[in-house]
Amino acid sequence: MARAETFTLLPIDTWGAIMGISPWWLNQCGEGLPGGGAQCAHVMMQSPWHGDFLSREEIARSIAKAEEMIAEELHYWPAPKYFANEVHSYPRPFNRELYGAAGTPRGQWKAVQLNWGKVQGGGLMARTLIAAAGAVVMSDNDGDTINDRFTVTVATTVTDSDEVAIYFTSVDRNGVTLDETWRIRPVNVTISGGNAIITGHPSQLIKPDLTTAVNAASLDVTTAANFVTTVEVYRLYRDVTTTTADPAQGTALWEDPDCDIPPCAVSWLPVCLGARNAEMGLVSVDFWLDGAQCPPSDREPDRVNLHYLAGEPLVNGQMSRAMADVVAHLATGILPVGPCGCERSDRIISWWRSLPSHGDESARPLTMREIDGCAFGVSRGALWAWQRVEHLRQVWATVV
Repeated sequence: MARAETFTLLPIDTWGAIMGISPWWLNQCGEGLPGGGAQCAHVMMQSPWHGDFLSREEIARSIAKAEEMIAEELHYWPAPKYFANEVHSYPRPFNRELYGAAGTPRGQWKAVQLNWGKVQGGGLMARTLIAAAGAVVMSDNDGDTINDRFTVTVATTVTDSDEVAIYFTSVDRNGVTLDETWRIRPVNVTISGGNAIITGHPSQLIKPDLTTAVNAASLDVTTAANFVTTVEVYRLYRDVTTTTADPAQGTALWEDPDCDIPPCAVSWLPVCLGARNAEMGLVSVDFWLDGAQCPPSDREPDRVNLHYLAGEPLVNGQMSRAMADVVAHLATGILPVGPCGCERSDRIISWWRSLPSHGDESARPLTMREIDGCAFGVSRGALWAWQRVEHLRQVWATVV
């Protein structure tokens, strides 16, 4: 995986595929490939200081920034993202001196407006280990003598292929605590006969140490030692537990009314979130849990602290193609520098980074609407993304 310290919803490798970039070149492999190609003579390196060209870290930061810019315009993220400890006041009666009766006149739980729309549900991200050392098998499927697929097969009781994820092992990440920046993406997962079969491109399995070394260099695709031989396989899922030991969907909080000397005590109970209007980010908050809990002071909570997953739903475990295109083009349009200055990869990236007024016979001046109306900037990539985001916007209304 083209790994970076900045986590992105869109994998760097998917960005490269959309932009027509070689996965080998993107992942620092320039040696041992037959027939040359239309990529740069200088492979992509990890950090800006590794060379005087565009780096994977800069690409990741641009992708993350593009995702944030898109989310700010749409009020939802281009793919599901976890949010934790989002605090909101619990809806109060119009007369602020009163406490409500834990519901609406229709007998429903009151709705809380979250910060983001397209809510998938309450809960926190959780992982459980499936295999600590899933063996990697390389294969050449098109007969060009270069391995073009890796396969990992592990036994599992997981039945949802979207919940299977692979990561670099603890040894390959030098004991660094596991997080999503070590996840190998994108991969294809199928489940058959009690086994999870995971496949991907070999360039995703370059040993991390070879990319971060001070003297990092172009790697040979025919050298087996450049690739990891095992990966960790996890079940990656949304924990929806609602217990005091694991309030994974959040908590309702009550302030102590008899507190005279701070810090004052706060009572809390776990909650369960319901989809009142998931598209618009409205959720109901149940703190009774079907009568299993009794609210302190016999009143509604003062505020709620919520955990949830929200964003445009995945398609076969990946960001939808429409959203991926928007993110990739905007990210390219805001890249801080170009690649190595040669061949097709440079022309592709330079085209989307440049203004419409630059280039060949297709060059044209910017319109006033583009200058004044595009919040993303005026590069070709920014304008392309903006035109599509304008049609994806949702109108949010205040709910009383």
